[in-house]
Formats: sequence, structure tokens, C-alpha cells
Amino acid sequence: MKDIYDFIIIGGGVVGCAIARELSKYKARTLLLERECDVAMGVSGRNSGVDHAGFYMIPKTLKAKLNVEGHRMLPSLCRELDVPYRRVGKLVVARSEDEIPYLEKLKTQGERNGVEGLRIIDRDEIRIFEPNINAISALYSPTSTILDPFQLTRGFTESALMNGVEIKLNTEVVEIETNENVFNVITNSNS
Repeated sequence: MKDIYDFIIIGGGVVGCAIARELSKYKARTLLLERECDVAMGVSGRNSGVDHAGFYMIPKTLKAKLNVEGHRMLPSLCRELDVPYRRVGKLVVARSEDEIPYLEKLKTQGERNGVEGLRIIDRDEIRIFEPNINAISALYSPTSTILDPFQLTRGFTESALMNGVEIKLNTEVVEIETNENVFNVITNSNS
């Protein structure tokens, strides 16, 4: 007999594991399938780990809205999942006068998106943060944060597992058959 699930999530990256954690809060039978031997074995576990404040996003887009909301949620989420994070701030530097309008554009975009604390700083203030930068001006974002993306993904995974989500590793989806409202997910292990 085949197992029946309300939700099957394909992929154990940070997004798949975050979805699994969220679905674990409801009375739904949920399965996460990952083709690798662990979660976060691809891009999710090997990215820079920078949580962007939201000034790069074009204002009034869904991406901008979700970026800023997610950035604000990150500290409490990390505490909840016991994932270390550091609010280190970020400098986007201008090395010449002709790059300063770009900094001003980013600042305006960020402010329109609701990013707090953005300011343009001069060379003297830049040197307080980093004396070896060759820049004449910078956009300073005090809320930019870093964390370990692998640990964040593991945190989502452990929370999902504790709440009843099933996870199958080394399981690759090879085909999905549809029949009206039913999906038959076929894997390399025929399960």
C-alpha cells in the first residue's frame, strides 16, 4: 500500500525545510523528500549567510515587502530555533563621486520599502568601521545580519521533525503522476 500525505515537499533546502516547519503547526500529514544524504546540501547550505535589510529591492514589489518583513522576523525566529545570528551592519561603498547617486538610489529604495536606519556616511565614518577601505562615501545599513544558513535549515528541520513531519533522505523524485486532485509521487526508492 502506498503512503498517503496531505503535503509532499520536494527538496530539503532552506525553503523546503521552512515550509515543512510551517506545515508542522497544522494537523496535516507532511513528508519532505531530499535526494541528498542531508538537508541544506546544495545552495542553501553554501550561500553567504547575509540577511539583507531590503534596500536592493524595487519598491512596492512583493519581493521587497517579503524581504523587509522577513528581515524583521529573523531575530525572533533565530532565538526560537536556537540559531546564532549577528547584526553586523553593512556598508555599500562608493569609490568615486560618480558612484554616490547609486548609494542615494539604494537609500531611497530602502526607505520606501520600510528599511530603518539607512544613512549615507563619509570617509571618516567609514574608517571607524573599516580603516582599510578605499572609499569616499558609503550607504550604512545598521540592521544587516549574518547567520549560518546550514544551521538555519537544520533548525527548521529539527522543529518540523519534532512536530511530526516525516523526512526521507537519499530519495529523489523521478516522476509525478496526476489524476484529478491526486498526485502520485514516484521516487528512486519506489516509495
